[in-house]
Amino acid sequence: NDDTWNVLEERMEQSKLMIYVMTDNSIQSSYTEREVIFFKKKGKSVFVLSYKTSLKEPIYLDGCPRIQVHEVSSLMPKRNNQ
Repeated sequence: NDDTWNVLEERMEQSKLMIYVMTDNSIQSSYTEREVIFFKKKGKSVFVLSYKTSLKEPIYLDGCPRIQVHEVSSLMPKRNNQ
């Protein structure tokens, strides 16, 4: 619904990047496609982490770099320990 999308959009505006976990469920979800397209239109980075999928990769992921699980932590911002 529109309320859910508005909340998601607000959170995505605050985010610097997206890690898209590609599964059969995420490929079939209309929300994840919409989220990826939103991020790409904003010029934000979308990284794809493939996990046990048997479906064809969707076209909306074209141009998105692929990452492995061990690379995820290197994408996260460093936090100051205070």
